[in-house]
Amino acid sequence: MSVLRTVEAVPSRVAGLVRYLLRCPRQREDRDRLEAALSPASLRSEQRDTPMVREVVLECHRLGLTVADGGDVRLADLVCERMGRGRFNDSTYRDTLVDLLLGDPNGENGDLAKLLTWFLAQDPARFDGEQTAVIQQVREQLGADALAINDNVFRDFRYWGVYLGFAKVLALPARGERLLPDPTPYIERSLPALFFEGRRQQVGLPEMLSRLAARCPAFDGGRVYDELRAFLPSRPDGHAAWSLSLALLRLHGRGLIQLSIQSDAPSVVLLDGLAQERFTHAAWAGAARGGQ
Repeated sequence: MSVLRTVEAVPSRVAGLVRYLLRCPRQREDRDRLEAALSPASLRSEQRDTPMVREVVLECHRLGLTVADGGDVRLADLVCERMGRGRFNDSTYRDTLVDLLLGDPNGENGDLAKLLTWFLAQDPARFDGEQTAVIQQVREQLGADALAINDNVFRDFRYWGVYLGFAKVLALPARGERLLPDPTPYIERSLPALFFEGRRQQVGLPEMLSRLAARCPAFDGGRVYDELRAFLPSRPDGHAAWSLSLALLRLHGRGLIQLSIQSDAPSVVLLDGLAQERFTHAAWAGAARGGQ
């Protein structure tokens, strides 16, 4: 099952399980002891069974974060390689989750990959961000039965979209909460990988965006985006999606990247409300700050 359909597997619980196993000898624990340790005391006192924690454990197995090994649960080799064998690294963990969740668009979490791709491609002039409106827009653009989206799926998508660094929630006076695309935190975490030449080294902006799409297939040029392209809002060639445009301009404004233009070089148009700005190059100007 997808994380969008396993209501127990919210980001904080999944992260808690990984944190716990990182501190265990050999990053493994007896399953019964693990479930008992992660169950609230009130739940343990009321019943012996721990269905909530059990579903979280099963979802971690399906995600590839953990492996069932006899009667034990242990961290998967990929997680141990990336996280090491000690302190929990929040940025590395979130990026590992992105890789596992979006790595196979036809796998169990393909619905999350496709919904995220759709979400990041939306035109702000036509996007409301309110739960009912988002569900209706998904059905209109992707098909009436697309992704079997409903209120519960939207709720879980909101949790995961914000946690992974692709969305933000705004509380508007008299209008309630709105979920808006904002991949700024994810791109900020990715700066060292996008500018592997090092700081201050200029990279063509089209090349930088190509690296971003290879790293996260939900962006324009990624394999999930290409699969859904015909159903997504169109825009002129050479124009970045609005959410991506705003993220890059935010990072530029905060001094983390430097956007520039050089004559005759291939360019990308970034959208800022009704304004448009054209840039040809980008450089990593400062240290990326992990997490949210």
